[in-house]
Amino acid sequence: MKSEVKRQNREFRDRFYELQLKADYFDNYKEKLDNKIKQS
Repeated sequence: MKSEVKRQNREFRDRFYELQLKADYFDNYKEKLDNKIKQS
């Protein structure tokens, strides 16, 4: 029982980390786009 919870926690953490990375990536991407728009 306990190992099942541990496994779920690990999966949840991995998924959360993945979403975090994607969010950072999109923030950077959006910033670059905004800068391009300002320059033109």
